[in-house]
Amino acid sequence: MKNMFTKIKTSLSIKVVVLLFFSSYVAQAQNFKDPFTGSEITGALTTNSSSTLVGTTDVNPYTYLSLSIKEDTAPFTPYKFSLTLQVTPILPDGTPDTNSQDITLEVENNFATGVHNVIDLKQYIINDSYGANVLVLTNTFEDIETGIITNDAPVPDNIVLTVGFHTERYFELPETAPAIQTHTINTDNELEINWTAITGARYYDVEWTWIDNYNESIATPLGATEILLSVKEFERNNTRIQTNQTSFAFPLVY
Repeated sequence: MKNMFTKIKTSLSIKVVVLLFFSSYVAQAQNFKDPFTGSEITGALTTNSSSTLVGTTDVNPYTYLSLSIKEDTAPFTPYKFSLTLQVTPILPDGTPDTNSQDITLEVENNFATGVHNVIDLKQYIINDSYGANVLVLTNTFEDIETGIITNDAPVPDNIVLTVGFHTERYFELPETAPAIQTHTINTDNELEINWTAITGARYYDVEWTWIDNYNESIATPLGATEILLSVKEFERNNTRIQTNQTSFAFPLVY
């Protein structure tokens, strides 16, 4: 964490101590998915891909291929459908792997009375990959009622093939802590502070507390460097807010 203490004199008897900080990393889910339906599932599929970025750390990146059935779309007759794919993973640098693998996904759509055997989703996961080049090799359609099996048949309209990618991506923020640029007392009797924006920061935490500068002589208040305030005292007596803005106003309620 990057911390900064700023002491601001607001009167002869009260001072406010402000702590403004932000996390060194910010996390965002990075994902995409490319769905293909029915007659789109043929030949070489055009899919998205990703890659690692400078200044980021990816946790558990993976690519998935899922074959599914849309329940509200015809045909509603009982069948089994399998799809054989040649899959080439995308490496972290965004280039295709030199090795490919063949996989087969199979689903079953059988709502027949007394049977109700439905496998409406099959998924294959490739860990540490950033997408995949996918080539449809063949498919098999089996009519469960007749037992007839057809190779390279037209793909049913309720079949969906999805190629997707997911990772938790952490963006490293600059080392420079936010700096308070201005502080003024506005017309609502609030102490308003403004600070420099940090590129990539999604929010800022602002903590503050009130301390007095009483001296043995009221006429001679303590200077900022003469007021003792430990980190523990600050932690036990502060208020915190979180904001995505670069300014905040404290009510002067003392």
